[in-house]
Amino acid sequence: MTFVPLHIIAGACEVTSASPLLGSFEGGATVTVEVSSTCNLTSVGIMTPTCTFGSQSVPASVVNSMQLTCVVPQMDMPGNVRFRFEAMTAGYGNLEYENMFSAGE
Repeated sequence: MTFVPLHIIAGACEVTSASPLLGSFEGGATVTVEVSSTCNLTSVGIMTPTCTFGSQSVPASVVNSMQLTCVVPQMDMPGNVRFRFEAMTAGYGNLEYENMFSAGE
């Protein structure tokens, strides 16, 4: 089965990538979520940014106008899980992104 990343555009604001989408199942790695240059995160009023790895959600932090980061939580075992980023913005609606995260040993 092929997984196609989901990018949902919220007005002129779009999640363009998330990386790296692999790390240890023990957690601790940082995933960076990037948005389009038309979405200035420091002025758009982003609320409740969250990264979800499988069924485990962790908060995301704004780094600069085009990046957020989240720390991978510890997982039960190695394997692939769905990665999802979502946040609400004051000016652009919801930001969403999905892909697969590969948790290795």
